[in-house]
Amino acid sequence: MSSTAATSGLFVAKLPIGAATAELAFGALVVVGPNNRSADGCRSAERSSSRDRTVERLPIDERLLHQSELGRIDMLRRRSHRRADEFRLGRIAAKVAIASVGITADPNLVCIGVGVFGQPVVLGDCRGVRVGIAHSGGYAASVAFDQSFPMGVDVEVRSERTCRVVSQHLGDEFIDRFVGHGVDPDLAPLAAWTGREALGKTLLTGLTAAEDVLSCRPVSSSVDQVVEIVFDKIPQYRGLSMVGGRFGLALTVPRQVLETDVELPDRLNRVVGPLCRSVSRC
Repeated sequence: MSSTAATSGLFVAKLPIGAATAELAFGALVVVGPNNRSADGCRSAERSSSRDRTVERLPIDERLLHQSELGRIDMLRRRSHRRADEFRLGRIAAKVAIASVGITADPNLVCIGVGVFGQPVVLGDCRGVRVGIAHSGGYAASVAFDQSFPMGVDVEVRSERTCRVVSQHLGDEFIDRFVGHGVDPDLAPLAAWTGREALGKTLLTGLTAAEDVLSCRPVSSSVDQVVEIVFDKIPQYRGLSMVGGRFGLALTVPRQVLETDVELPDRLNRVVGPLCRSVSRC
């Protein structure tokens, strides 16, 4: 294990998705912060969920990783330490998520490879479970799901450059859709961008799909900080975009999941929200 792995820790939020389906138990969001940052916000999130253990403090444990994944990390590290760290955290997040949906296979015997479109591919005895992975600014998120219920996740840490690029790409008219539904104008670009990218990852195209394919619009949500998104060209899916502090997270799920798991937006806000809103202090 590297020195970074030995001195840093993870705060893991486990969010149940589609509780009505027996095979799909949890997704997992992993957030890691260096030791030189205050962990007060993270401790608050940890205390707020201590009753059901939805937020836990874990070490960064490279023993969760397959030999092929460790080899990829070593290769990436020769080019970029940042990229290697992001890859490592994304794979660890995915292993935690896979375990959270009831897969008992030894994590280091499960390899998460890369498909032709760059999508993560789970190789090992995982009974049809797939994963989505996202990382930004030193943080990672992963959602594990049964292949019968395709999902996607995106995460983005806010920066002036990110908001400027997103605003230029999407345009004011598109972003104003989110502002009109109560999203802070400073955070609206993040909500719009992560919502579109989460759908792209669900479709295995990322942002390479035609613009109109990823077209979306927010609809009213009764849950603070969480906006439900409808996709104009792909109505089979719904998105949940949550922003707070300087962190944005979006989850795309089949429409049927939100229809049966009506409390999902509330749980997203309650379980993951404190972690996301405190991420700048973790």
